Amino acid sequence: MQFALRSERTDFLETNNLGHLLDADRLPGAVTLRYIFEQEDHTQSVFTLAKYLTTLSEAKGVTLVTLDLMYVWASSRDEHLIATALQSMTNSSLGRLHDGSMFLWDPQEKHKAATLYHLAMLFGWDAYIIPSVGGVSAFISHDGFVELNTDSDPNLLACQAEDETKRQFLRV
Repeated sequence: MQFALRSERTDFLETNNLGHLLDADRLPGAVTLRYIFEQEDHTQSVFTLAKYLTTLSEAKGVTLVTLDLMYVWASSRDEHLIATALQSMTNSSLGRLHDGSMFLWDPQEKHKAATLYHLAMLFGWDAYIIPSVGGVSAFISHDGFVELNTDSDPNLLACQAEDETKRQFLRV
């Protein structure tokens, strides 16, 4: 899993053929579906949702994840746990993460991506998830919900999401 700071954003995106995202003012996808996960009462339940989000990426593509608003709920953070998990995912010591930190993962790293999404849900971070192919982007909110954004059939996506997660995503 590759990592870059916000200050490295332009070079990082252009190097990975994702430069078109520099001009984007919102996540790709015209229709939004939402599920409120803050009602989940067990971390394993939320992890099921995190694993589902890794399936939005196609087998041949990479996925960009940008973390933001990481210090809204700073008192609930276990900095050692976060640093250890991120070091394991990126094979490097990152020190303290900053808003705008970016990760790029390929299909062989789904387990690492699921962990990153799970951390975002547990610690109340925003995470913007943009697969390079596949047609569905996602947003994990620090306010306890997940949004799926698509240009294709939202009803089909809602059914697929419900089949995979046993959760009902509703059109916003």
